[in-house]
Amino acid sequence: MWWQWLLSIPAATNPALDSTGANCGQKQAGPLWFLAGNFGGPAVTRDCTVPAGKSIFFPLVNAIFGAGVGDWSPTNPSVPCNLADLRVAVTASMDSGTLEADLDGTPLDVSNQRVQSPEFMVTYPNGNIVGVVRTGNVGRGTFMPNVGDGYWVMLTPLSPGSHTLHWRAEVTGGPFAGEVIEVTYHLTQE
Repeated sequence: MWWQWLLSIPAATNPALDSTGANCGQKQAGPLWFLAGNFGGPAVTRDCTVPAGKSIFFPLVNAIFGAGVGDWSPTNPSVPCNLADLRVAVTASMDSGTLEADLDGTPLDVSNQRVQSPEFMVTYPNGNIVGVVRTGNVGRGTFMPNVGDGYWVMLTPLSPGSHTLHWRAEVTGGPFAGEVIEVTYHLTQE
């Protein structure tokens, strides 16, 4: 799962915080190559080499709500766990916006790419991007349930060589209204 991948990487090497693409290979395994967006703010351009045969998977825009990101106990001890409320909140966060994406200048159809995840667990490393402090026993820093919602794209392995992938998403309502994600990847498919 993409969120588990992203949140397992310390902030110092996290691809979502990387402005160059130098960290795009962090913790990549299996048949999918994950790409990270950013958390809004200025547009970023990254260079990334993708191994041969890897499909590429990334969110145009997405959100996570849950126990591991301050929405309820234990990262927000004053709010008791309620999965139904989490699903309502994460859905509302993605209900309005504009999306566009293209690969090598050819627009991608992103109109039907919205998916809400089943509940999932996240485990944070020390120095994680959320700021959760891990202390004590093995397993501390692991939180469940969490749910995600967003617009996702999976590309089959690209032809060998250079490609340009660009996407832009603007959230126009809900708790993240006004957030703009804009990313360009200069990809080299081996």
